[in-house]
Amino acid sequence: MKRSLSESRRSAWQQPASCEFCRSKKIRCDKERPCSNCTTRQLECRYVSEDANPITESEREDYGAGYLSLRRHVQELQSRVQKLESLASCQPGSALNIAQHRPEKRIPTVGRQEDISHTWKNLEEFAATPQAEPAAKPLISLAPNCAGPTVANSTEASSLIAAQLPHVRLARLLFKHYVQTADSLHREIHIPSTQALLETTYAQLSASLPVSTETLVLFCSIFASSSFYVCHKHSHQVHRELKDAHELHPVWKRIALESVMSHNAAASLTLTSLQSISIMMYLTWDSEGQSTTFHTLRSLAHTKAIQMKLHRLDADTATDVVQAELKRRLWWHLAATDWLIASVPGPQEDIYSFHTKHMCVRYPANLDDEDIRPDGLYTEGLPTDQLTQMSYFLQRLKFPELCRDVMDSLPSGEASLPYDQVLRMSSRYTDFMDRLPWFFCADEKSTAQAAVLASRRPYLLRQKFVLLYGIYSRIGRLHRPFLLRGTDEKEFFSVSHSLAIQCAERMIEIRRMVEPGDLCLHVHSHSMDQHSFSALLLLSMGILGEKDTELAQKRKADLLPICSMLKEKQGSLSRAGHGISAAIDRLVETLERPNLAHDWPGAHLDGPSIQDVATLWKELIKELPSPSDIPWDDFLDWQGP
Repeated sequence: MKRSLSESRRSAWQQPASCEFCRSKKIRCDKERPCSNCTTRQLECRYVSEDANPITESEREDYGAGYLSLRRHVQELQSRVQKLESLASCQPGSALNIAQHRPEKRIPTVGRQEDISHTWKNLEEFAATPQAEPAAKPLISLAPNCAGPTVANSTEASSLIAAQLPHVRLARLLFKHYVQTADSLHREIHIPSTQALLETTYAQLSASLPVSTETLVLFCSIFASSSFYVCHKHSHQVHRELKDAHELHPVWKRIALESVMSHNAAASLTLTSLQSISIMMYLTWDSEGQSTTFHTLRSLAHTKAIQMKLHRLDADTATDVVQAELKRRLWWHLAATDWLIASVPGPQEDIYSFHTKHMCVRYPANLDDEDIRPDGLYTEGLPTDQLTQMSYFLQRLKFPELCRDVMDSLPSGEASLPYDQVLRMSSRYTDFMDRLPWFFCADEKSTAQAAVLASRRPYLLRQKFVLLYGIYSRIGRLHRPFLLRGTDEKEFFSVSHSLAIQCAERMIEIRRMVEPGDLCLHVHSHSMDQHSFSALLLLSMGILGEKDTELAQKRKADLLPICSMLKEKQGSLSRAGHGISAAIDRLVETLERPNLAHDWPGAHLDGPSIQDVATLWKELIKELPSPSDIPWDDFLDWQGP
């Protein structure tokens, strides 16, 4: 039989595409130069014939592995840019195509408003990108001749941790500062018993007596958290030793994280280990946002709490009163955090794990720690209108429950929310504010009266501001999809327009307030900064939708300094070009464009389409790194949610 023409013309021998090593071992080659198999085995990668752009032995010696890695990285970036350009410019129904084919006269439609709302949501989600810290060499690791899988509970580990602890005077200062800052919001410890444990621990260390590794890790977590919340904006009011201790924060944080995430610590079911994980979880949330480390710690704490049967704590009678109260606090704080995270931008938005029907745990008692004693001689708790160390904590439990109910009441994933339901849920938030204990209320009279209490409890104003900040933020986000429609359809959506702007203005007003003493709101908190950016978004939308050019310029002049303030704080805390800092840059660029009132769809019937907003987002992703875990394809969906 004759061979086909194509077969007869085929070369009798074809050049192999794989390298010589992969062909000799009959393994799959990725055809890189060098390939991953040779790189892993530290072998020289040879090909039968070097075709386009060959890498010779002399080049390999001149440039080294760094050059090869850089070239592969550039090729990957080029491929990614081409994909983004294709999605942004060629996708059917994209903003650019809509702009090219728009009619001369257009009336704002619900669909276009949904596109705009989706755009702002994308920008907010980018601002919520976690600022994970780069990996560092472990401070606690196995010695070369150390037996066993870990040193988490060994004498050697205790010695390594103890060597990094501060001297006793600084330890007392850090503990006091922790009580006034982090613990006033989280309540992971019982102050009198923990303070007594601190003194006992340092007495044992000074006498060269052994101390439990879990106890050392607990104090390392406390010191890491306390040193992080030292305010430097008002440095003249901060104790000098506390300012110096801030430099040791990264060391204490790394030691604590390595310890609580070790195998032995993860398997431990002690209350001390759960306290340490909880402290580090909230420190990571404030310092990094919803990073992988944060979610790992949260999952670890959740699993540990269930294994300790905290969800069935009050099914039986507790024998240790202090420990029972601590367990209630830790369990409810985990549950409240789960519901709060589900109500803010991030990977966990609109989904939660804790269900009240699955737990049998009472609320913690509304009492100061000094009134909770091991002998059990304390009442069931004071009325909620009487201020205690637990007053804020209890309101923080009730507010996430409301957030959870709102999530359950609103349809998830729909393009547009039923407006009547939005108004009902908004009323529930405002009703919650109206029912707050008087010392947490926002009116001027209550604020003046609360200032008197703050002289004895300086953390009160911090608690009040954080609570109100979270409420205003969620009301504003609830009304944001209808904010611009309130400009053009006032008879239907004016409530949303006014409420969203008012909430944003209240948040900015709170941001400008300063607390007494060495406590202030200017310490870094990723979650608070995320709420601040949401307020900037609302105010920016109000400015861009304002038909009165003069009024828009006035509002812009008021807003730009606020953007600069938040950007300046982020500049010293975040990596350049990431998250909130970069999102603010793009927001400012949009605000500084001339003729703001004419640059927003709906200001005039013949105004431009959403091309400006599409261009804003395209420029944003063009100049920023593109982590592999961020779904850019979804962010570039300009056809609406």
